[in-house]
This record gives sequence, structure tokens and C-alpha cells, in this order.
Amino acid sequence: MKLWEANHSYYCSESNFFDRDYTTEYNSWEEFIEAEDDSDDDLNLVFRWDWKISNKEGEDYYEPDEPTTHQLQLCYMLQRKGIYRAVIVDVEEDDEEKIRKWLAPKYQKMLEIWQPFNMVAVAGS
Repeated sequence: MKLWEANHSYYCSESNFFDRDYTTEYNSWEEFIEAEDDSDDDLNLVFRWDWKISNKEGEDYYEPDEPTTHQLQLCYMLQRKGIYRAVIVDVEEDDEEKIRKWLAPKYQKMLEIWQPFNMVAVAGS
């Protein structure tokens, strides 16, 4: 499955309800990596991602042959501060492999956090 084919059952806000300064936008995956690739996965926990495709007017409905734009929304919890932060990155379909590689350790971090629950659930079956 391609990342843009994932259909998450609910959405996550593109901004922090209490402070709009916690939304950052980047014009490309390369720009994002240059600015933020060295962030600590514990302090800046990525708990969700959404790949959104829209037509040139920004609507999520588009015709198959119509030009589209792709954006990746990364949802962070700054755990020590209790702050929700959204990062929106303009991406291309060709960026998918690089994005998957970047997301893989974020997925592992989520598994690590939930590991004790998984062990209890398995033991209780």
C-alpha cells in the first residue's frame, strides 16, 4: 500500500488549539529534513502522519487526470511540555521511499512505548 492510500479513520488537527505558533510548514521533503531531521524521538514524539492529496484549489475531491498537490502532515507530541505540534510538508509521490525510511523509527518508538501493554495482552489471552 502506498502511504497516500492509507485511510485513517479520523483526522488530527493541523494546529494546536491553544497556540497557532506550533504549526510549521515546509515547501519540500528536503527542506523539512534539513531543518528537523535531528530532533529527538522521545522529546518530539511523532504519533501520527497523514498524506493528503488535493486539487489545485485545496479540495480533497479531485478527478483522476486533474493536477494535484500532496502534503504530509506529521503530528508530534512534545512530551516534556505537553504541547501538540503539527508539521505540514509539501511532498511528491517520488518522496515516498524517503518518507517511509524516516517514519520507520517513529513507528518503532510507538511500539516501544506500548510494549508493556502488548505483553500483558498476550499473557492474558
